[in-house]
Amino acid sequence: LEDSSFRTQFGDVIDSFEKHLQAFSGAMAESSPSVFIGKENPVSAARGFSMMVSSCRTPAGDGVVVIFGPKRMNYRRNLGLLDVLMDELK
Repeated sequence: LEDSSFRTQFGDVIDSFEKHLQAFSGAMAESSPSVFIGKENPVSAARGFSMMVSSCRTPAGDGVVVIFGPKRMNYRRNLGLLDVLMDELK
């Protein structure tokens, strides 16, 4: 039952994520990824999870890259993945 509730909450946050993008505007660092763990998360519905967020500029325009997952994720590995993604988007 707990896993089902976790998956449902995770899906709900993903489904409504675009509505919450403004919550990150004041909380994100300009030059590096921002990491939000649990209660630090500016999206109240996502406080049971962690997010790594980085703004980016691409030839197509400005954007946001987010890695969203459990609070016990491998932060070092995912920050490396985020760096690779950001390099690819340039």
